[in-house]
Amino acid sequence: MPADGTALNSLRSPSLSTGIARSRVTQRRPGRGYLWACLVALGGAQGAHAGLAADEAADYENRIEFAYFSEDAQELSGLVRSLTARITDDDGDRASKYLLAHADYRLAQVLEDAHKPGAESAAKACVAAIGELSRRGSNDAESFAQEAACHGLLAGISVMRSVTQGPAASEAVATALELGPKNPRARLADALVDYWRPAKLGGDRTRAFSKFRQAAELFEAQAPGSSSFPSWGNADVYLWLGRACIERGDVAAARSALERALIIAPDFAAARRQLARLATH
Repeated sequence: MPADGTALNSLRSPSLSTGIARSRVTQRRPGRGYLWACLVALGGAQGAHAGLAADEAADYENRIEFAYFSEDAQELSGLVRSLTARITDDDGDRASKYLLAHADYRLAQVLEDAHKPGAESAAKACVAAIGELSRRGSNDAESFAQEAACHGLLAGISVMRSVTQGPAASEAVATALELGPKNPRARLADALVDYWRPAKLGGDRTRAFSKFRQAAELFEAQAPGSSSFPSWGNADVYLWLGRACIERGDVAAARSALERALIIAPDFAAARRQLARLATH
């Protein structure tokens, strides 16, 4: 369940305990070979202060995703603090910076309905963390896809911020798609930017629906049993497809998409809640 509003103001406070219990996760742990290749691309295996090792990065991502699926804001806040403490100024620590931005992104999503100010604060922190990574010369589609999602979410949370965050999201997603035209997270971010951005500022939910379908096809095209880092987004795309189908009045397609999300991530509380609402239709 999302955290209570009275507890959310202190979620990012260092006064909270930094001890984080290891969480059960539903995702497959990425293989070491794939992780090392991708971490090198992110700069995570360079220099004397290389930051997170491959198995640590996989563990952090799994814990972030499980906390997001189970809507555990306290756990996400703890992971943000833990990653913040791990980060160095060395360019080789790119994996930690990427994961910090992703943890803030997930925290903002969990807080969005229950506590808007907390969600906005986390989304701004996400933008700051991933922006620093991009400014240091990233040529990786994953970094720009995450940056686009961070800007897009902030635009969706705050209409006032959408004036600046919308164009920033579009710029980041264009770079992500140029670097990785078949990257499923880049396609997902492209769809989310269109979905979250107000229509009067260029957003288009009909166009987003088509983009969600394209992203889903790219996730499904991944070889069975393959693993990579980062690996998030597969369950997300079906949640958003389900919501888009509901808006289009296609209850059967919405149910199918949400059920698929729960097959991928059985602990996905938002998908389960949305599916339960469909039972009244």
